Parts: sequence; C-alpha cells; structure tokens
Amino acid sequence: MHQVLYAFAEADASAGNAYEHDHRIGGGGTAGLLTSPTPWWTVHASVTALSFPLGERSSDVRSLLEQRVTLTQNLALRLEFSRRDRQDEAMLSLHYYF
Repeated sequence: MHQVLYAFAEADASAGNAYEHDHRIGGGGTAGLLTSPTPWWTVHASVTALSFPLGERSSDVRSLLEQRVTLTQNLALRLEFSRRDRQDEAMLSLHYYF
C-alpha cells in the first residue's frame, strides 16, 4: 500500500463586486491523504480551511473524498464527494482512456 500525507499553507486575495468592500484577503491551509489500498483502488481525502480577516470577513471550509477504481487498462470508475459551506455534491463518472 502506497500513501502520501501532505499539508501546505495557502494565501488568497479576491476582488470583485460580490464582496463587501469589493475584496477579501486571507489564508489558511490544506491537509490530505492519497493512498492506494490495492493496485486497482485509489483514495484521496483532503480538507481546506481559509479565513479572510481583511475586506469581507468570512471563512471557507472545504472537504473532499475521491475514489478511483480501475476496471481495465482503459477503463476506470471515479466517485467524488465534496462539501463546501454546508453544500454537498456527489459525482460518479466513467473514464475511458485511449
């Protein structure tokens, strides 16, 4: 089983009419794990947390769980769950490689 554990710092600056005071500036970080429990199954999980103390004061927390199952040399099934600001999203896709 192969595993990669990672963490990194992030900085973010955004501008536009959608923000109070027309901007927001902040930072935070991301941590995650990429693992292959079997040769045909890969799992990726990550969490990102950002805080914006300048401009529009807000915070952003995102989580992600992706899984990929290799069916054949040219075919894989991918399942993704994500959550951001209490909004959940799920996606199932079939990938064909040629």
